[in-house]
Amino acid sequence: MLFAFLGLLCWALVVAHLVARRVYAVVVRAARDRPARAAAVAAGLQLGGLLAFGLCCLAGAGLAAHFGAARYAAFAVVPGCLLYTPLLVLAVPGGTGGYEHVRGDLRDAGAGRRVARAAAWAGGPVAFLGLTAVLAGLVVTFGP
Repeated sequence: MLFAFLGLLCWALVVAHLVARRVYAVVVRAARDRPARAAAVAAGLQLGGLLAFGLCCLAGAGLAAHFGAARYAAFAVVPGCLLYTPLLVLAVPGGTGGYEHVRGDLRDAGAGRRVARAAAWAGGPVAFLGLTAVLAGLVVTFGP
């Protein structure tokens, strides 16, 4: 299971790098230079992804119950992980700089300092909930 998580993390980092500018541009446009709106958009984006991943997990639970084996949950949980983790990685703080890389990417997309700060701080905690959900989904699907 550790290798599955590491592979998923590598996938998420590569895809997040490829789509970061597009996603951040959408957040900046939707924020309209208002910090409160930026926070709502960033948190809403992460919550929407978490909700979609949760629905994939529920579908996986339904498949496992229908076929009588937990391994069938992977047919829904794995695609959910592959789609959600790149979005999740965009908002998770990294390294010693915390949210600095997220704020920098948002500023590169055209956000002001206050807007970038609000979006980073609003999306990050929700992303940690999403990280917990992904780990739980992997453990339930592939665990002992």
